[in-house]
Amino acid sequence: MNRALDSTTHSARADMFQREASWRPGPDALEREGGEPADAPWWARILRFYLRLIVPWAVRRIEKGGSARFPYASIVQLRLCFDPTRFDDSRHRCDVRLANG
Repeated sequence: MNRALDSTTHSARADMFQREASWRPGPDALEREGGEPADAPWWARILRFYLRLIVPWAVRRIEKGGSARFPYASIVQLRLCFDPTRFDDSRHRCDVRLANG
């Protein structure tokens, strides 16, 4: 097994409604730890509810998180992009699409 691959992990937080998740490439699958729903302020949850009513396609679902494995064989699309923001001008993103959605 590749030792460099074992030590490679990436931690990220999708938004204020999710806790930080750690991603690690395994021998046969991409593995996730964490990412459970976070305790957001009451006003943010109400605002998110109304935004989902008005523009449901623009507001992402809150994932249940937890430990998960995503087999490499089920990955149908991998998109790497440079996605800077006003506050983080060196942000990169990786979107993974699985065969089952």
